[in-house]
Amino acid sequence: MHFFTLYREQNPEKLFWDADGKETKQALGYIMSESNYIPIYELGEYGVWGIFKNAQSQIVSPYMSGNYLINYAKLMKKWNEMGVWRSDFSDYKDNYEAFYNGDTSVVLATTEDYYTTIKPNMEIYQPEAKLKFFWFGKENLLKTSILHGAMAISSKSKNPERALMVYDILRNDVECYRLIRYGIEGVQYQINPKDMLERPNGYNDEKDGITTNFWWGRRDSYEKADSNYAWDDYNELKSEYNKIAIDYPWDRYRFMTTNINNTIEAVTKVCDKYIPEITYGRYEGTPEAEVNEFRTALQAAGVDEVKTYLQNIYDADKDKNGH
Repeated sequence: MHFFTLYREQNPEKLFWDADGKETKQALGYIMSESNYIPIYELGEYGVWGIFKNAQSQIVSPYMSGNYLINYAKLMKKWNEMGVWRSDFSDYKDNYEAFYNGDTSVVLATTEDYYTTIKPNMEIYQPEAKLKFFWFGKENLLKTSILHGAMAISSKSKNPERALMVYDILRNDVECYRLIRYGIEGVQYQINPKDMLERPNGYNDEKDGITTNFWWGRRDSYEKADSNYAWDDYNELKSEYNKIAIDYPWDRYRFMTTNINNTIEAVTKVCDKYIPEITYGRYEGTPEAEVNEFRTALQAAGVDEVKTYLQNIYDADKDKNGH
């Protein structure tokens, strides 16, 4: 907190972190950084269920037991009282814009957003700024699931084989892939002598820009590097990632079934209420009381019921495959 104190002394009119009061990825990030917890991401963004690496036979929830959540709640309550973020989130506008303008010193973003958008933009807005990317989980980093960005054909499709044929063309025909992914060559993009993407002369984002969100068809061998991105910095970070990241362990488990969907949804609604409160320290009473209230609500929603169901699937799979 010494850095925060120094920042406030030098910039009394500015916010240290102009957060929106809604983003909560830092909650799971804190828990994973402070422990060896491995969440099952397919069951929701909060990572309510998973295992600890030193006790891999037991499905657990760090939200329900242990001190990780309590310690997080205490820290966030302290940050709120110190004025790390704004006192009234209804006045929030745009953290990225505030960051570019130098009105705040922290922005929460994905690795991709930082190296493709934030860092390149900051080199335009404030080229003298010295940015640094700090990431969660150096003690416990997971590789991306093989299901990340996966695409499926609906079981209710009238012509699933035809749907698959369309997807096959979109993803595997290089000309079609580039059209969906990047747009029209010469209008939305061009390939420079370094075999990288760049904008053509006269490109106007408001008139020519397209967004297809093509994660559902991404194929790395057809991707082209955008010349505007901070690739040297990204590749340096990726090299660091690869030294310590472990394989995501849940790809072959069929945890997501209709039998528990309603209960998972009920648990998620509880998380939707309490995790933002805990993350930004906005509640009456002590951190311990808030966490206990949260846990009581999770239990009533069926968090233990889901845990038992997942444990049965986990045990059956281990027995079947001899793990």
